[in-house]
Amino acid sequence: ENMDSYSAISQICDRVRLKSDSFGFAGTKDKRACTTQWCTVYRRRAEDFAGLNRFFVECASRGDERGMHRGRQLLVGNFSYVSRALDLGDLNGNRFHVTLRRLAPAVEGEAAAGNAAAA
Repeated sequence: ENMDSYSAISQICDRVRLKSDSFGFAGTKDKRACTTQWCTVYRRRAEDFAGLNRFFVECASRGDERGMHRGRQLLVGNFSYVSRALDLGDLNGNRFHVTLRRLAPAVEGEAAAGNAAAA
């Protein structure tokens, strides 16, 4: 949440000493959503990234901003090897899970007034 694709990749690049153009991804992450995103990294081993989560979690527990963006933590995982890099437009589609937060229960009279205003 509150982190786009470029910010997330920048955080990873800083830690593993890579240039951002080593990464490929099929679409840009919605900055306002808590999401997961597939990306590829050119000629790197999964072991190069395996310790990142521990680093990011430790930083978050100390209040260190590395591995975080506006208080939201970055995590990596589900590593596999592929024959070609992802590129913009390679998406087959999106799946969504909608989570509503901080909602106040509607008062019966307010709900009826809201429905009338929407009509």
